[in-house]
Amino acid sequence: MASSSAKATQPAGACNGTAADFPNIEQELYDYQMHTKMCKKIAQLTKVIYSLNTKNEEHEAALLSLEESHQEELRRVMDEAERRGRPVEEEEEVGGGEGELRRRLQALEGSLEEQRQLNSELRAEFDAYREEVEERAAAAAVSEEELGTRRELEARLEQLGRLTEQLEEEKEEAQAEAERAKEEARQLREEREELSRSAAGELALRQELEALREENQRLEEACRRTVSELEEVQREEQEALRRGLQEALAQWQQREQEQEKAQHALLQERLARMQEDLEATTKRLAESKRHSLKAQERIQDLEGQLEEARRRVAGAETEAQKAEEELAVAKERLLLQENELLCKSEELLSQCSSQSRVSEEAEELRAQVAHLQKQVKELELQTSGKTSDHARQVKQHVEALSAQRQELQRAHAEELWHARRQAEEEKSRLKEQLRKRLEETMKKHAAELRSAHATAETERKKAQREHKAQVEEVKRRSEEERQEVEREREELQRRLQESVRPVTPGGQLPCCAKVREELEQALLTMRQTKEDLDQLKEKHQAEISALKKEKLTLEDRILEKAQKYQEEKKRSESEGEFRRRELTEQHLAALARLRRDKDSEIKEITESFQRKLKLEEKRFDSVADKRRERSADAAPGHEGGGGEAAAAARGVAPGDWLSHQQALRALEERSQEEVQAERLRQQAQQKLLLDRQKAELTQQHAEWCRQLTQRHMQQIEDLQAELHTHTQLVALQQDFKQQNQAQAFERQLEDSRAEVSGLRRENGELREQLAALQSQLESKTQELSRLREAEQQHSSPVPSLRCWDEGAKGGRPHLEADSLRREHRKEIQTIVSDFSSAQTRLQARIVSLETDRTPACPPAMPARPARPIRLPACPPVHARPPIQSARPPVHRPARLPARDPGKQGIRNRKCTGGI
Repeated sequence: MASSSAKATQPAGACNGTAADFPNIEQELYDYQMHTKMCKKIAQLTKVIYSLNTKNEEHEAALLSLEESHQEELRRVMDEAERRGRPVEEEEEVGGGEGELRRRLQALEGSLEEQRQLNSELRAEFDAYREEVEERAAAAAVSEEELGTRRELEARLEQLGRLTEQLEEEKEEAQAEAERAKEEARQLREEREELSRSAAGELALRQELEALREENQRLEEACRRTVSELEEVQREEQEALRRGLQEALAQWQQREQEQEKAQHALLQERLARMQEDLEATTKRLAESKRHSLKAQERIQDLEGQLEEARRRVAGAETEAQKAEEELAVAKERLLLQENELLCKSEELLSQCSSQSRVSEEAEELRAQVAHLQKQVKELELQTSGKTSDHARQVKQHVEALSAQRQELQRAHAEELWHARRQAEEEKSRLKEQLRKRLEETMKKHAAELRSAHATAETERKKAQREHKAQVEEVKRRSEEERQEVEREREELQRRLQESVRPVTPGGQLPCCAKVREELEQALLTMRQTKEDLDQLKEKHQAEISALKKEKLTLEDRILEKAQKYQEEKKRSESEGEFRRRELTEQHLAALARLRRDKDSEIKEITESFQRKLKLEEKRFDSVADKRRERSADAAPGHEGGGGEAAAAARGVAPGDWLSHQQALRALEERSQEEVQAERLRQQAQQKLLLDRQKAELTQQHAEWCRQLTQRHMQQIEDLQAELHTHTQLVALQQDFKQQNQAQAFERQLEDSRAEVSGLRRENGELREQLAALQSQLESKTQELSRLREAEQQHSSPVPSLRCWDEGAKGGRPHLEADSLRREHRKEIQTIVSDFSSAQTRLQARIVSLETDRTPACPPAMPARPARPIRLPACPPVHARPPIQSARPPVHRPARLPARDPGKQGIRNRKCTGGI
């Protein structure tokens, strides 16, 4: 539509190829530039909105996690406050609870402050974004999408304000709960005072117990005196006991050997599993190598395609050079054609001058005819009426000749006008065809540019997808290996749980040996996991280096594509220029052919007109001769009737004829001179006009060529700048993504290394604790064996001693054994609770590391909750209930610090030994 309107409004005298002929091209370029600018602005706005959305989501997730942790901590504080009822550790626990509450309140206040800072930062970013949007709105009209995003951001900010208000309310609630906890602590202090008063009564009971112990010592001294009598019987019993112990030791050794065999078989199975895993890893490495070989083959194919494209570009350059040479030849042809046109225009001017001369001659002839008519009239008046018919015939013949000449002149003028109009129409038609073809070439050029952009974009997206798939594969492998390490850690934990069980007098030493072997196996597995982690680190480093190499290849590929695109663009431009040259040549050839045809027609018309004039002159001469003959014949016939008149007629006619001939010759010479002067003047004017038109045409053509080349060069520079910025942005994005991924991999490696070191440290601590436990068990077994021997010695000799032993069952030996077992059980519970707390800390650390991963990483598997290690309850030693009721073991959460097992054992000894 735009092209048709431009054609309709173009004036008849406008030159072909001016800048005014291409308003649609400039409009399309302006629309395309505005479209690209708006696309860039919309992309920037979407990036800002996406970043704000992600920050808001992270903020909401952090708020939810803080709220959940706050509720869990409050619930745990309430549970711990309810469970604390013992008088011995009440004051310390209450003080610790208050300190814990203060720390949690401080942590909550710190999180609230961080939240406020985050809100202030978000508001500052929103204000900056609002100012930026207002500045952009001053330059261009803001679209409805931007207004929607602004409203959404304002709604989210209001939502953030509401969340901060909710956090402040929760803080107030936490403070109120802290006040309630303080009130409960005060009540617990009152109860402690009551219990301390009851402890005074217990002190009296302890004094009585000391008195009973003194009586027991006196009885033991009496018993020692009787023991010397029963040494022989005791020796026999000791021999029997020694034989029984040897048999039990042999059975235990046999069981130990069987257990060693079973463990050896288990280790063999595990070794086979590890070998299978190693084979699987080698297969994965082979697959990765195969993938790398495929990638190298594809790179080689792309290099071959690049070489082919370069060859095509070289051919296009040669074609462009040929087209330039042809353009120079066409310019020379155009100059030659212009010279021919000048020559033809001179010929046309000469023809026009000849036509004017012919018309002047016709006018002179007409004047001569009129003069002759006057003379004929005079002669008719002088002569008789015989010549009247002849004069009338001559007059009619002259009128017919003048009418025929007028008709010939009118037909010639009409033919010239038709020829000029056809030439103008042909010229306008050729201009329109040239304009249409130029528009088509421009459209084809724009379509080729768009297709090149689309191919470059698809290739870039394809490379990004391949890179993302490779990264996902690496992450999946690392996740599988981490899960394998997690399974091995759970297996170690299960074995440790199985190893920790209540100690019996007959099975203490085998349990310790089994625990030692399992610890050695755990150390072996830790070494293997360390080696696996080192291998994983090397693999990750190799993959990172491969990714870096792939990044470099991608950059080279993008640069090659850009060069290819530029070369194709140049080739398309050269093809368009060549097409334009062909069109101009065709146009000029058509014009030359049309001019030749018109020249030939004009020549034919002039020749036919000249032939007709010659024929008319011949006819006129013949008629004049006939008239002279008739006048000569008519002269003798009149001699008899009127001699004077005839003589007068004969005397006048020759003189008039001579004067008439002289006048005719003078008139002819004067007309020829005037025609020659007029012809020279018209030729000069026509030459000046042609020179002026030629200069204007050459100037317009040069201006049009210059504007067109400037426009094309500007388009090329804009496209090159856009492609350069696009390639730079793509390279920066890929660099940023790969750096983030590499940093994420390095962080994961560092975290796994830290986890392994933490596990190793915890295993060392557990090993030390188990060694201490083993030494304590050995001492306890020795004490128990001594107590058993003493009990057997006291129970075997006399019924009176048995009665005394039955009466004194609640005495010191059983109480000490009971206290030792309780201490042993509580120490094991403390070790197990420390291990479970370390396990929960480790799992919490794993969960935090998984949550801290980038969004591009796949979601990690949820960590299993730490299962508390529960020991089976030991059977009571005595039928009567103990004085101090055993409190169930409290499994500490992961955030509370682990207590020292030595201090805990001393505290338990104090609690049990005092009773």
